[in-house]
Amino acid sequence: MDINIIPLIKSISSDLSSFKTIKARNWHKHIPLGILAYLATYFVLSYTFDGVPMIAQQFITTFLVFIGCTAFEFAQQGSRVIGEQERFESNKDAIVSVPTLLIIILILKIIRIIK
Repeated sequence: MDINIIPLIKSISSDLSSFKTIKARNWHKHIPLGILAYLATYFVLSYTFDGVPMIAQQFITTFLVFIGCTAFEFAQQGSRVIGEQERFESNKDAIVSVPTLLIIILILKIIRIIK
């Protein structure tokens, strides 16, 4: 699976400018579910990896939630063949569902590194 992250980030940044677009893409549902998944994963990991530095735990949690969101998006596609544009939108959904990645994109947008 070849994912070029820069076009995804730019597209997400552009889409975040309009609540109408956010609602059309169902991100108003993806984001809260992503936050719940992140908190649940972080909670479980805090008991699993006792003594692990917080920054490492944040990285592991973000990685696991991203893998989970990507797997969920892949499962939604099922056995059907999808086009490049639909795959691009599906990859955006996976990224938006991971709170840490969304926060990074918002920070980059605020300081206007991406347009």
